[in-house]
Amino acid sequence: MMYLGDYPASHTAVCIPFDSFAAATGAPSATSNFAAGDILIYKDGGTTQRSSSSGITVSTSFDSQTGLQMIVIDLSDNTDAGFYAAGHEYQVGVADITIDGQTVRFWAATFSIERAGGVLALIKANTIKVDVNTIKTQAVTCAAGVTVLASVGTAATSTAQTGDNYVRLGAPAGASVSADIASVKSDTGTTIPATLATITGYTATEIATLIARLGAWTGTGVNTVLGAFKALLSKTASAPSDIGGTFDPATDSTEALRDNIGTSAGASLSADIAAVQTDATAIKAKTDKLRGVTPTYGAIVDDSDNTAAIFLTDLAETEDDHWKDAFLTFLTGDLTGQTRRVSSYDGSTKFVTAAAFSKAPEDGDTFVIVND
Repeated sequence: MMYLGDYPASHTAVCIPFDSFAAATGAPSATSNFAAGDILIYKDGGTTQRSSSSGITVSTSFDSQTGLQMIVIDLSDNTDAGFYAAGHEYQVGVADITIDGQTVRFWAATFSIERAGGVLALIKANTIKVDVNTIKTQAVTCAAGVTVLASVGTAATSTAQTGDNYVRLGAPAGASVSADIASVKSDTGTTIPATLATITGYTATEIATLIARLGAWTGTGVNTVLGAFKALLSKTASAPSDIGGTFDPATDSTEALRDNIGTSAGASLSADIAAVQTDATAIKAKTDKLRGVTPTYGAIVDDSDNTAAIFLTDLAETEDDHWKDAFLTFLTGDLTGQTRRVSSYDGSTKFVTAAAFSKAPEDGDTFVIVND
């Protein structure tokens, strides 16, 4: 049975490990029927057991290692009131557990709680002390052979520090380090506040200069930098009265400019621009073909057979299909601006056949026709 040591009364984990083996082979063997109730704790060698197993934890095959068991006792558990107390010795037994088919019981360990005369008890009773005054009067010889004088504790016989200690501290700027500290205190009380006042005045001057460069805008509301930004962005904002000019948020703000662009014809303005670019490319392709071509002008002649696609003209050409594949564009009448490709031309009757216009042209409607 092993003595575990001396513990403070509030200790929460007195750990007691033990192992178990097979009787025939000596191989590690697990215990069975091992529970907290199998732990018997006695006090000062008496036969009265602790009445409760509360605060006791047991582990069979500790950390999954066969043959290794662990008991943990929490001394702060006071279910059996006053059982755990300072100045007492405790014995721990294990009774009636099964190892390798055999029922066994044995003493596991002993421990104490703040044992009388022990270090813990003496410290708590303030019995163990360090005599600082005695230490102050003793000479100590260092390993390097340097002796610290016994008079080191007496201020009157203290020796000024030199060498490495002095170098690390640094030489004072004035007569001494104390003089330097006094100088800093003086600056903190007078010089630094004066310097801060100077900085404050300088900052105020610079801010005034900045405001002057932004413009002499005074007051609140519209006559502020924020008011000007609102006027630039919102068409419902009021225009600052001291910026001059003819700026009017209702018509000149970014919101007003956006609204004046209008609603896009397609999915977006970008889509509209792309469509215009496509149309411009197509128009350019057509106008390129017109270079050097002389247009011919004509007019519609009234006829009962005129339709949106076939109509009588005053064209002079007598050759059939002379105007085939030419483009005919109306210059007057309800069809003004409409253009269609001619599919056939009768040189004797002067009838033109084209892709259907939106309606039949009327007598006297003029047009221009250009060969492709």
